[in-house]
Amino acid sequence: MDKNKIYWIFFAAAFIFLLFWGNISFQPAEKPARYINVYLNISNYSNAWMEGDNIYFASILGKAIKGSTYIKNNENKKMKFKLELEGELADKKMISISNSSFELNSGVEKEIQIVLSVPISAKGNYFGRIRITR
Repeated sequence: MDKNKIYWIFFAAAFIFLLFWGNISFQPAEKPARYINVYLNISNYSNAWMEGDNIYFASILGKAIKGSTYIKNNENKKMKFKLELEGELADKKMISISNSSFELNSGVEKEIQIVLSVPISAKGNYFGRIRITR
């Protein structure tokens, strides 16, 4: 085969590859998110407790109730953490957290304060969650 034909075939193949697949980014897969579920029950008393990855709040109408959880860096290097609020509690602006992004050195943990503000108009039960990504 003629040397010029080989160059043109190679050039055409490279051009087609770049045209169709040139924007593909080969990045390592993101680690899956961890979720902490947050449950609120409107009640005649106020309390907060945690079981596993679930935080339960019971609150009187018109009150703010506080709880906390810990985030620990179990990796062998410094890591960035991002916390995002999701669900009905977040949509209704009834939940807030003390830190939404931070870095932790290996083996270090950080306490995250969670505050639920219960409006007078609230009724029944509410659900939300805290999405934790690195």
